[in-house]
Order: sequence, then structure tokens, then C-alpha cells
Amino acid sequence: MADIVGRRKRRWADIVAIIASVTALGNAMWGPLIFSSVSNQVTTDPGAGYNWFAFGVGGMLGVLGLIVAQKRPVLGRIPLAVGGLLLVVVPFVYDNRAPLPTITSAVLGLAMLASSFFLGPMPAPWKFPERGEGRR
Repeated sequence: MADIVGRRKRRWADIVAIIASVTALGNAMWGPLIFSSVSNQVTTDPGAGYNWFAFGVGGMLGVLGLIVAQKRPVLGRIPLAVGGLLLVVVPFVYDNRAPLPTITSAVLGLAMLASSFFLGPMPAPWKFPERGEGRR
């Protein structure tokens, strides 16, 4: 029974890590357009470029961690945690901290950091017992 609970935690951690990593990659591609339309200060702040770089590198590290974790869970947690830490730390290099990119980066980074503790191989759907089967 404990193994089933562990598998469910890993499944949710994988889902959170997938969403956060892909969202960070999306922000690296479309973030400058979205964030610059919200605030003119973001385009003139040199820290904003670092943040978009962190979105790209953090997202790539997250995806890399997910791929590696399917075979070696402990080794896959490292790039995911580093990517999350990068997204949490980089907004502090801003001269003018615009709220939207800062909050987006921090939320994605914290999600990646939190899910890195439970990251593991995604269990196959047929390996889960149905809700009523395991409790007889």
C-alpha cells in the first residue's frame, strides 16, 4: 500500500514538474513579448534579460531532469532543482522589479523545487490498481 501512495506522489510531482518546465520554456520564447506589453520598464531593465535567460535555462533543465528521472530518479532531481533555484534567484538581479515576471519566475521556480523532492519515473497507468481493488 505504501508503494501505491509513493507512486501517486511521484505522479503528481511529475505532472507539476512538466507543467512548470514547459511553462518556463514558453515564457522564454514568448515572455519578452508578454512582459514588455505589460510594462515599459521591463524592456529597459537589464535584469529582465537575465530573467528570460533563466526561464529558458530553467525550463530546459526541468525537461532534462524529467527525462533523466525516468531511469535514474535521484540524478534527474538535480537538474530540476537547479532550474527551479535559478528561477527563484534571478528576479533579485532586477533594478526595477516588475511584479508579473518576478511572480511568474518565483512561482514556477518554487513548483520545480517542490516537485524535485518527489520526482521519479512516471508509473504506467496499468500498474495502478483501481480504487476499489486494493482495499479488500
